[in-house]
Amino acid sequence: MNRVLVVTVPAAPDGDLCQMRDYVKESLEQGVLVVGAGVQWELLELPELGGVWVQNTGSPGEVSTSAISRATNLEDKAAFAGYGAKDKRRIYERLRKYRDHHGLGSLEPLADAAGQELTVTALRDALLGRKLPIDTWRAIGLVLDRLEPEN
Repeated sequence: MNRVLVVTVPAAPDGDLCQMRDYVKESLEQGVLVVGAGVQWELLELPELGGVWVQNTGSPGEVSTSAISRATNLEDKAAFAGYGAKDKRRIYERLRKYRDHHGLGSLEPLADAAGQELTVTALRDALLGRKLPIDTWRAIGLVLDRLEPEN
């Protein structure tokens, strides 16, 4: 049996839902999920579905499926290759250490310190090991240099 957390949020634009998805995933990987007013959650137990997750689209009985990776560890997803891979890996590790040290809510002050160069979404994408332009990685490195100089 697989356990699946279903989080229901009030109607929101698609961009907000993507941010909420990323927030929930990141929070669960950290071991703590804080939800606001109007957000509901339910833990379901489903039989093994062979690499497919079931996602309720909002209407009872209306179900869509999508194949996704089973990896849940951040380290499993962060594979850097090509131009700047060494720098990306180094910045990624520094960002993870920053996040581990400062905890939930630490990405907002980091984005604020970077000004227009970074968003919280870009920082979450970096933590999830998603493909980002090298300029974004460098911006993350610069703000970490300012806030958390390497010893």
